[in-house]
Amino acid sequence: MPILGTMKLQHSSKPRIPCVHAYAALARVNKYPEDFCHKLLTIESYKETYKYHINPIPG
Repeated sequence: MPILGTMKLQHSSKPRIPCVHAYAALARVNKYPEDFCHKLLTIESYKETYKYHINPIPG
């Protein structure tokens, strides 16, 4: 999924964070960069992923 303003130098189909140029353009039109990031790149998603702790099995 392409994300608005990601740099062309980054060749990947993975979700990315918008580049600094995109942040500047979004700020100029009073938009929030968070609205243009993939859901997987949010703090909430990170916390949801790592909310459980798994203890190692002694071996």
